[in-house]
Amino acid sequence: MNLLKKVIFVICFLFFSWGAFGQLSGAFSYGYGRIIPTHRVYPEIENNSNYFSAAVIWQSTGRNFRWAKHYNYPLLMLSLNYNRLGNPDVLGNAFGVLPSMSFYLKKGKNAGWRFDIGSGVAFLSKPYHAVKNPENNVYGSKFNFFFELGVAYEIAFKKHFALAIFLKLPHYSASNLHQPNLGINTFNFGTSIRYLKHQEISSFNENKLELPVLNKKIKPFFRLSFGLTRNGLNGPKYPVYVAGFGFSKLLNRYSRINSGFEYIFNTAKYNFIRHTYAFTGKEFEKASRYSWYLGYEWLFGHVGFLAEAGLYLNNHYGRQSIFTTKLGFNLYPWNTILHSNFLPYFGAYVRAYAGEADFFEMSLGFNF
Repeated sequence: MNLLKKVIFVICFLFFSWGAFGQLSGAFSYGYGRIIPTHRVYPEIENNSNYFSAAVIWQSTGRNFRWAKHYNYPLLMLSLNYNRLGNPDVLGNAFGVLPSMSFYLKKGKNAGWRFDIGSGVAFLSKPYHAVKNPENNVYGSKFNFFFELGVAYEIAFKKHFALAIFLKLPHYSASNLHQPNLGINTFNFGTSIRYLKHQEISSFNENKLELPVLNKKIKPFFRLSFGLTRNGLNGPKYPVYVAGFGFSKLLNRYSRINSGFEYIFNTAKYNFIRHTYAFTGKEFEKASRYSWYLGYEWLFGHVGFLAEAGLYLNNHYGRQSIFTTKLGFNLYPWNTILHSNFLPYFGAYVRAYAGEADFFEMSLGFNF
């Protein structure tokens, strides 16, 4: 039995086990698609990709999550994923563990649209190796961050079962912690079958609780970050230091917008410039970046999902684009539904030049 058959067997076993026991909800998915090259120099994509997934599902209710009603009671999922990448000799295969959320965009009596988003980790089987796999200029580490976006149209055909047609976009990247790091993007079209044991929806009524008054004033924030990046194949990791400040505003108890400025000092660029004498006397200046950005944060009580995009304001050394983007999450010790004044948080983000990963960033911040 080859590897693919083993993976399919395990996924099917888990799926039918969930249905047999009847205590957990689950889903099984299959997709067929193609890798989207992210660089003009990319390994040949010989075949289309295949995508398999098995997920455990929990139905959010107003009883277990206060934010559930605001987001139309999304599904919480934990899935095991297998992705054949179209060139097994060079790119290998991907095995992922993905926590995700599925939001109902528009739902009728028996059908509706869903939007899925998730972030996890993946094992990629054939990273770059100078001797064993020199043709792989796409990823240099077996362990990668795993992100996925999807949209699906779902039709219920029995009390607990539904069938969906979906479009999914999985992305694999080491966030420049290893080189090479062009990243892998796949485009998958497929179908899924879902078993969902419905739970009683208990609406969370904000008007019946004595919640503190929501402070919607424009307020300052600041954050300090520590990042890691790598230059060159098998080179050492270098720290990146980030300081930022700006202003934020709560739109409601579940969303926040922000805008600010950041200063970034990349020690990898600084050391390279210093040792090559490229800009004598200007090493610190050329290794420094200044940016302005806009951001939006979705709030889920103790967790916030953050997306930011902006512009670099100076022509720093090694600039690949004038655009900077950041995706990640914030963890709050205090529930954001109940607190809107002075919220410290810890953040973890992947920063990129437009769509190509730049470095992994960990942050300590304060919203006033």
